Amino acid sequence: GYLLMFESVGGPFREIYIRGLGTEAQLAPRGGIIPQGYTPGTVIQELHYRFMLNENAQPGTYAWPLQISARPR
Repeated sequence: GYLLMFESVGGPFREIYIRGLGTEAQLAPRGGIIPQGYTPGTVIQELHYRFMLNENAQPGTYAWPLQISARPR
């Protein structure tokens, strides 16, 4: 298996929801780790994100707030 690591690089978010890994994952503003089981061959995932803004969020354009990486378990 492998671990998908989501690290926050900033932004006015209180929660992050990720769909497409077999279930919906809820991450804290700083990110989190989602373990994945072993699958032989190439793995292709389509992920969907929902960012819940905190109460101090200001209107504007923000950079992508997550750095995503994977490593073996």
